[in-house]
Amino acid sequence: MMTHTSKLQVLIAAAFLSVSSMAQADNYQASEITANMRDMTDAQVLIAATDDAAYKRLLPFNFVFNDRIYSEISFSTNGILSFTSQSNGCCGSDVLNNGATAYMGAAIAPFWTDWISTVKTKTFGDAGSRELVFNWSGYEYGNNPAESKADFQVILHEGSNRIEFQYGQNSLRQHHAVGGIQTLNQEVTLFSHHSSNPAFQFNNRGFMVADMNPSSNPLPGGNPNPVPEAETWAMMGAGLGALALMARRRRKAQA
Repeated sequence: MMTHTSKLQVLIAAAFLSVSSMAQADNYQASEITANMRDMTDAQVLIAATDDAAYKRLLPFNFVFNDRIYSEISFSTNGILSFTSQSNGCCGSDVLNNGATAYMGAAIAPFWTDWISTVKTKTFGDAGSRELVFNWSGYEYGNNPAESKADFQVILHEGSNRIEFQYGQNSLRQHHAVGGIQTLNQEVTLFSHHSSNPAFQFNNRGFMVADMNPSSNPLPGGNPNPVPEAETWAMMGAGLGALALMARRRRKAQA
């Protein structure tokens, strides 16, 4: 986490100047679509009003990104998802505009900056064509809800493997921000232009990102670099205990 003093020194910057000026990452292209924020009534809360948190979860369906198949994803309160990293992404959100951000790996950044946010998820539709929605709401670190606001979504589309960005009302006062994607081989980024008016750039807009030349034989993509969860540690401990007990019984039988 950046100190409050250093954060106050950061200039505001943001993405989405225009679709025609977007950079292209590998075979991915973007187009502007109708604003259509999904209704998150009864959505699952993944993280509640937290700063600099990141966790991983299983996807309800396999998703192909940059010709690799993923079954898990890491989500961060700072407005970024990653298929290959569990970093919370604090606080270098301007760097995608200047080149790859290696520590974020294969990443989707709808509105990457330093948020205190609640992250929710909800799945819509039927198997084969489901939509997995990640929703961020909150405010800018070092600011307050009256002066800044996060209200945006990423929607992963099953089957087509398209990535949709949706924006409600958003505002920043102190930080850099960026939106786009980064592929595993660090081809960067869509929506890479800065603006001094991020509220305008990220308000009431929608974008669809698609791989225009997907592989017919995508490779296994692996999972985000995991920190073992409590249940995993418990299972490991139980397994080691069982092995130790078996070894003790074997020694007694041989004595």
